[in-house]
Amino acid sequence: MIENIAFILEVHQNKNIKEAEGEVFELLKKISLTSVAQKRIDMCTSLEIFYVMFLRALVFQSESIVINYLFSIVEDLENIEIIISTLEKLDINKKIIFIDTVKNEYFYGKLNKFENESK
Repeated sequence: MIENIAFILEVHQNKNIKEAEGEVFELLKKISLTSVAQKRIDMCTSLEIFYVMFLRALVFQSESIVINYLFSIVEDLENIEIIISTLEKLDINKKIIFIDTVKNEYFYGKLNKFENESK
């Protein structure tokens, strides 16, 4: 997984492999996830895959990160606060936007149904 993230630094910031992997390892260390550094995707949990995806977005040079469908990416997500507190350890200078249209459609669909029944 470390190669997967470091590739962004190698291509977009012209860093050599060793430097890029070292930087990524430090990011993994900040969120206590160094155990995934040498794993392949099929050996990782859905939460570990999410963090790797997030780190790829983090090292990419953009002002914001949009997370779409978090609840469909991470299986058995009981509390989003766990993810948020983990991401806070990275001292991110980017805007992070969480979008979950499925949940919103469900909520607003239920709300519309309630409003229609109460009329």
